[in-house]
Amino acid sequence: MADVAWFVLAGLAWLVVCWLVFVYVSVPLTLVAAAVGLFVGTVLACVGYLRVYVGVEDDRTLRKPASTVPRRAAAPYRYWDNGWPGYLTGQLERDIMSALAWPRRQALTLWVKTRDWAAPRALVLVVALPLTPVPVVFLVAVTAGTYSAWLALAAASEAVAVIPRLIRWAAVAVLRAGDASVRWWRGAAATCPHCLGVTRLPAYRCDPRHPDGIHRDLRAGRLGVWWRHCQCDARLPSTVLRAASAMTAVCPACENLLHEGAGTVPDARIALSGGPAVGKTQLLLSAMAGMTRGEEAVWEPADEDSAAWLHDTGESMSRRPRHEPRPTAEPVLLTLRDVKPHQERYVHFIDAGGEHFSITVRDPALRYLGTTPRHVLVLDPTTIPFVRDRIDPALLSRRHGDHEDSRIADSGTSSAAAEVPYHVLVAQLNRCGAQTRRCSLAVVITKADVLAKQALGPEPDLTRVSSRDLKAWLCAKGLRNLVDMAEHDFGSVRYFLVGAGIEATDPVAPFTWLLNRHRRGATIP
Repeated sequence: MADVAWFVLAGLAWLVVCWLVFVYVSVPLTLVAAAVGLFVGTVLACVGYLRVYVGVEDDRTLRKPASTVPRRAAAPYRYWDNGWPGYLTGQLERDIMSALAWPRRQALTLWVKTRDWAAPRALVLVVALPLTPVPVVFLVAVTAGTYSAWLALAAASEAVAVIPRLIRWAAVAVLRAGDASVRWWRGAAATCPHCLGVTRLPAYRCDPRHPDGIHRDLRAGRLGVWWRHCQCDARLPSTVLRAASAMTAVCPACENLLHEGAGTVPDARIALSGGPAVGKTQLLLSAMAGMTRGEEAVWEPADEDSAAWLHDTGESMSRRPRHEPRPTAEPVLLTLRDVKPHQERYVHFIDAGGEHFSITVRDPALRYLGTTPRHVLVLDPTTIPFVRDRIDPALLSRRHGDHEDSRIADSGTSSAAAEVPYHVLVAQLNRCGAQTRRCSLAVVITKADVLAKQALGPEPDLTRVSSRDLKAWLCAKGLRNLVDMAEHDFGSVRYFLVGAGIEATDPVAPFTWLLNRHRRGATIP
C-alpha cells in the first residue's frame, strides 16, 4: 500500500510540475515561437520571390515559346507563333506559383526533420511533454506565415499589375484597330502567286536563315504590344503595317514569297468566267497589253511569270499566220503593279480553262472565285442560237482554223448552254460563302467584229453602244433569263462589247470599271 501511495503522490507532483512548466514556461515560449515562426515563414516567402526575381527558378518555370499551344477557335490560325509571350500574359502568374516552390520545400523539410528527430525519443517526449506545444506551434506558424506572406505578396503583385494590364489591353485594342482600319481603307490583302490563296493577314519570316521562324499573326497581342521577340531572339514589329517594311512576307498556307508590300497595299483580284472558246484568254491578253504598253501606261508586270506570259502570248499572236492563245487548263494568276510613285497597288487576273465552266458539279479548280468581289463573265455571241443561225459558216471556219477549236465553238448552241458558266459562277460563290450582292459583274460580249460584219450588233455604229443597249440586245436575243438572274444576284452589273480590230471597243474598259469598284473595305466577299 505504501508503494502505491508513493506512486500516486509522485504522479500528482509530476502533473503539478508539468502544469507549472506549461503555464509559466510553455505558454510564453509558445507565443514567442508563434511570432518567430510567422517571421521565419514571411522571410521564406520573400526569399522565394527573390529567387524568382534573380532567375534561380527560370530553368523550370520560364514560359518558353511553343508552336503547339492551341489558340481559341476564332483565331485566324490554330497555334501560337514561336515568340516569347509578354510578362503580363501569364508569366506573372507563373512567377507567383514559382515563388512558392522553395518556401514550401523548406517548411516541409522542417516538418520532416522534426518528425524524424522525435520518433525514437518517446521517453524524452513524455518527460518534456509540457514543452511540446512550443515546436508544434513554431512549425504551424512557419507554415502559416509562409503561405500567408506568399498570398499577400501575390495579391499585391496582381493589384499592381491591374493598371499595366488595362493600359496594355487598351494599347493592343488601339494598335489592332488602327492597323486594321488603315488596311481596310486601302483595300489591302495578300494574294499568293503560287497557291492563289488570299488572306488579310500575311505571314512573315523573321530571318531568311531560319526557314521555320515564320510568324503568322504579327498583330499586337499577348506576344507583344509594340514589339515581340522571336524564339531566335530577333525583335519584331507588332503590326502588319510596320512588319511589311522590315520583314519578308510569305503565304501563311504554302510559305512561298509574296509580292512586296502584300497585305498593306491595295490588292484587287479580277476573276474571269466563261465556257470553252469564248475568248477569255484573248480578252485578258488584249486588256493586259493595253494596260502595260504605251507612253501613258501606269501598270507593269509584277513578276517574271506575268511578264513571260504577256511576252510569249503576245509574240504568238503577232506571228503570221495568227494563232489564238491557248486556253489555260489550270487556273493561272497574272499580276500587274502600279508604276506611279507612292501609289503602289496590285491587280491580279485569274483565268481558268472553259472546260471548268461547262459542268455544274464541284470543281476544286474554281475555288478562287470566292476570293474576290470582281468578276468578268465572258459571253460568245456565236453560241446564242438566234445569232449563230444568221452567221455565215465560212466566217466561223476562218476564225477557227484549228479543228479542235471549231468543235468546241460549235458545241452547245442553245440559250441554256450559254447560261451554264453563269450558273457555275454563282454556285461556286454560294459554296464559298460569298455574298453575291456584294460583288460586281462585268458581262463582256466578245467577237464584236463578227457581229459587225454580219450586221447583228446592237447598233450599226459600235461607238454608240452602251451598257443599256447591250442589256436590251441580250434580252432580245434569248438571254433575258441570264440578264434577270445577273441583275438579281449581283450588286452591280455592266455590259461591255469587245472584238479584235474594232477600235470603238476597249478591252480594258471592263477591268477599269471593276477596279473602280470595291476600293474600300474587305477584299473577300
